[in-house]
Amino acid sequence: MEAAWPGLFVDGNGSYWDVPFSLALDLASTTLDSGASYHLFFNNCAGSPKQYEGQHSDELPPPAALLPGAVFSAYLGENSMKRQQSCSLRGLKDFDLRAQVANCAVSVDSFATASLTAQHGNFQRLLLDLTRVHTNFDFPSGSKLLSGITSVACSLYNSQVPNVEALQAICPRASLSFQQQIIGPFSFRVDSEIAIDLKKDWYLSVKNPIFAIEHALQVLWSAKAVAWYSPMQREFMVELRFFES
Repeated sequence: MEAAWPGLFVDGNGSYWDVPFSLALDLASTTLDSGASYHLFFNNCAGSPKQYEGQHSDELPPPAALLPGAVFSAYLGENSMKRQQSCSLRGLKDFDLRAQVANCAVSVDSFATASLTAQHGNFQRLLLDLTRVHTNFDFPSGSKLLSGITSVACSLYNSQVPNVEALQAICPRASLSFQQQIIGPFSFRVDSEIAIDLKKDWYLSVKNPIFAIEHALQVLWSAKAVAWYSPMQREFMVELRFFES
């Protein structure tokens, strides 16, 4: 999102223009293996554009892109659908809806998440009355998981060593959270991602650990104050969190 109030623009002739207000919203997907993608764009200009002060040039009409109005465009897969609507002080300029390509790409995938939580104590005593371990496993792509399982099964059926890439596709993304009460409402917590890389000597590695001290605020029900530090990002922050387990 980009907003300017006022904004300074340059046209194709090198002339500068003052626009009272402009707003642009741009939303696009990342590149996928399937080729499916989307791109949404919205641009709005308000007020009458004027040439920048100090320019010694003849009076020129403002560019059409800077005239008051709005433009919306959308793109999905390989099907280019474009809708433009321009509104100005002179009224409705144009309206267009067309598909330039006859074919369209549709991508469907699945994902799954599994979690396990173990807890000892109920946070009622003064010292060390809560120990909690939470693990989370994410399978971001069902198609890659199924392809990896099929490849490993075929290799085992043919008495062959499974491919490392196929085994890597089966491995989920894991995260681990450990919480231990210290004294009273204060507890210590560590959150970290667990990376599984079968191509290295050590299959498991810790990524982006975050160390935190939590203070449970009983006056605000489930709220708590958290001070955390990330050594990898070199970032420290104090937060007030609500309704967090």
